[in-house]
Amino acid sequence: MSKMTAWRTACVSIVALLALNFLTLPARADGIRGLWTGTYWGEHSAALLAHFGERATVLPQPLDFGAPSPELVRAIITGDSPGLRALNTEAVA
Repeated sequence: MSKMTAWRTACVSIVALLALNFLTLPARADGIRGLWTGTYWGEHSAALLAHFGERATVLPQPLDFGAPSPELVRAIITGDSPGLRALNTEAVA
């Protein structure tokens, strides 16, 4: 077997392995959905930590995203945002 043939065979093998790996991605994504089963909104941190076990990462302090902008608050309260208008337009059409 020449060096070129060996190189070509190695490349085809690597591409085939990568393709097989990518074919399993939807199955992995389904597992993520099931990960949240048994949790609910507003659950205490201790309960979430018990549920997720070693899969959880405890942060040293809570994340602070800051106060929302007044424009965002107004858009949420009045329903007057470009995103909501687009959804309403699609629902009517």
